Amino acid sequence: MDTLERLAKVATRSRLVEFVFAGGLPIIGYCLAIATVSELEAIWLMMLVTGLTGFHILAFNDACFKPGRNIRNLLGMHIVGLGMLYVVVWQQGHHAAVIALALMVVNWDLYAWAGKRHWFPSILHHCIGGALHVGAGYLFASSDWRSAAMYGLYFGLAMAGAAMHHEAIDIDEDRDGGYRTGAVRFGMRWWFFCGAIPMTVAHLILTREGTIFETTMVSAFLCYGILLVLFAARGINHQHAMVFRMCCRITYGIAGAVYLYLRVRGL
Repeated sequence: MDTLERLAKVATRSRLVEFVFAGGLPIIGYCLAIATVSELEAIWLMMLVTGLTGFHILAFNDACFKPGRNIRNLLGMHIVGLGMLYVVVWQQGHHAAVIALALMVVNWDLYAWAGKRHWFPSILHHCIGGALHVGAGYLFASSDWRSAAMYGLYFGLAMAGAAMHHEAIDIDEDRDGGYRTGAVRFGMRWWFFCGAIPMTVAHLILTREGTIFETTMVSAFLCYGILLVLFAARGINHQHAMVFRMCCRITYGIAGAVYLYLRVRGL
């Protein structure tokens, strides 16, 4: 377990891991929407614009939480660049996707600026963010808002549950920073286990799908449940919670990769 804890500590501090996961969600959303292999040609534009949007979100988040960073200049530089790119994408006909991306920027910037300070806005921002990440990718390939909203709800609830696990890990840092996250307000262990509630509801939404996506995600959720029981039996503390989150990220990362492979292969 000591080796796993060291690896989990490194993964917890890695922005690359967060960027990969955030960038993977629009790709999954895009692949959920397409019907033919020829539609994959436009995925590169989607990956470019969502990747740069994600870079802005991470940079602005760091600017808000790290003293000495000039937030105003940073925000201005990123917004101008993103605005120009959004205009190009809008002219390509991806109107709904651009709206989703703009809302994503607003959502996460508000979270970094003020939303993290209280537990309910924090979870709400994560839920909205998860929905918009997948929705933006989906709407790049389809104008079906209803399906985009359904998949967005699934990922939004899943991200909210993951955020609750994350807040349990960051309880000491958040308490020292004056943030009233759920873990600080209600207790680390209680909040950690409550994260399973939105995760469970999210996967119940998929029970009517009957698709490869449902099979891969529900399989990952079953592994998640087994991991939760095993770590609960060992006792949840800061180190165990970090290892748990790392194992869950690996599990869902594999599930996402398997889905993308099977989806593209089946086109």
